[in-house]
Amino acid sequence: MIIQMKKEIVVVFIFITHVYNVLSQNREIFVGLDIPIYYSIGYEHKLSEHISLNGKLGVLTNPFDVIILDLLKEFDADELLVNTIGDAFSVGINLQPTLKWYIKKTYIGLSYSFLMLNAKDCPIDAIESYYEISIPNRYSSSLTLQSNLHNAGFILGRKFNFKDTRFSLNLELSLLKTFASNSYLKKEREQPLESLSSAIDNKLNHYFVNYGYFPSINIFFVYIL
Repeated sequence: MIIQMKKEIVVVFIFITHVYNVLSQNREIFVGLDIPIYYSIGYEHKLSEHISLNGKLGVLTNPFDVIILDLLKEFDADELLVNTIGDAFSVGINLQPTLKWYIKKTYIGLSYSFLMLNAKDCPIDAIESYYEISIPNRYSSSLTLQSNLHNAGFILGRKFNFKDTRFSLNLELSLLKTFASNSYLKKEREQPLESLSSAIDNKLNHYFVNYGYFPSINIFFVYIL
């Protein structure tokens, strides 16, 4: 009986070790750039031979902070409207899950992106002139514009493995399109200014949805866990 138990323990141990090795081969972390928009870090889990799911966190900051406005201008958005945002979105956070389908080392994917943008010190004069509103003196400085963009799109990529290592390199082409957004003005450390934000949200949503295209070339260094 003891011998039988030992055999069962050995079998269970071998099974657990095998499962762990298989799962380990199906998990990876990556870090890199979505040029010209984000610095990114993420995690991917392979669900089967051909299908995987990953999640990515992107940070928009210098020198990529001006690119959102530049892209809006390139797609013929109203320059006077763009000027109400100021020189740049000073910081942004992107949360992006992607479902990928592999054909050997090549893959295609469908992505959803939630992009949070923050533009500090918005130009009050430009806002008042464009929206034909009057901003009370108590809000005449340090106004921040917060815009949240919902985007969807696709990626096309190729994985390059480094021989006899756990490392690889992923190169991708990506295009995301804004399909919804919401924006509001707020004074630092205070609640959003609802009466002022309503007109701004309606106008900006129109332009983000019509002109919010985000093409990128992505380079990721990958480590297989």
